[in-house]
Amino acid sequence: MMAFVVPPETKCKPGHSAECAYPSCLAIKESSFCAMSNTTCADGVYWIDPTISLDEQIRKQEQTHTSQPMQVYCDMKEDGGGWTLLLSLAADGVAADTIKNWSPTYDIQYGDVQKTGMWRGSLKPFKDVREQIGSGRITTYAKNLSQAQLESVRRQYAYTERGTGDCKARPSCRLDYIHWDTMEEIAGCCINLDDNSKGMALVSQQVGWSLNARKFTCFGGWGQQDPANIHKGSSPCAESYVPDGSSWARLWFR
Repeated sequence: MMAFVVPPETKCKPGHSAECAYPSCLAIKESSFCAMSNTTCADGVYWIDPTISLDEQIRKQEQTHTSQPMQVYCDMKEDGGGWTLLLSLAADGVAADTIKNWSPTYDIQYGDVQKTGMWRGSLKPFKDVREQIGSGRITTYAKNLSQAQLESVRRQYAYTERGTGDCKARPSCRLDYIHWDTMEEIAGCCINLDDNSKGMALVSQQVGWSLNARKFTCFGGWGQQDPANIHKGSSPCAESYVPDGSSWARLWFR
């Protein structure tokens, strides 16, 4: 780790170097530098540091702090833009039992997921979350979450830390960002299906925030407690709901 001064926008390009790391992709998108640029703040890889603050008073005082700059992939266009990719589950990956045991190396590119890992540090700069499962076949959203709720969403991918799997313990979600006000809120981002041969019958092995959100069996992935370790990746969210190594999942924060 290194100590550095939080830089004013006039001294560097936000997110374009470790020394100019901003708290999140949204902070970069909303900077005056990006507001005046049509090309340099497009989708792509940027430097962020979720441990810093861009509070004007701190910036004026040029206080130093211990920094943790890192490169992430930023979605600057879809669903309002400013989304930071902080968890990726590759089609050949499996979810770890605890957040600590997840690899800290996750995707910093778009397209098919190549790495299984998550950001295990602070979620302080964020308040919104977006989950993509089944290789993007199902996308769910939540806005204005507390830090405890954001942490709850992340912990749904650590099967020994996610709690009982009770729908009531999960933050609620919606299935459409653009038509937010007209979309029904799904309590706990979780629907109990009537067919006990699917859905909740597998709850001890399922990981991920949304569970059957579109009223058919679909979930983030399967934890490592599967002895044969054959059910890799995300649920395909198709005719077959059991992870089979064909689908990925992503978790974005904003």
